Amino acid sequence: MQQETGKQKITEEELPDAVKQSLKSDNLKDWQVSEVYKVAPDAQTPDARPTYEVRFTNAKQEQAVARFDEAGKPLASAE
Repeated sequence: MQQETGKQKITEEELPDAVKQSLKSDNLKDWQVSEVYKVAPDAQTPDARPTYEVRFTNAKQEQAVARFDEAGKPLASAE
């Protein structure tokens, strides 16, 4: 399986502080972070910033994906 262009696996500790704070919200308290990716901005978009894709797993082994901007604001899912 090939990784998407511009998508780099990082650790939870490498996330911006604002994103870390968002992960502590009550909505996510039952979810464990399983993988984190930094997604490079589209080079064609001026002033674009990287986004962060966080994959979660809960106690029932269900999976979810959330995306955040550098300020920790959730982004609409592209999936």
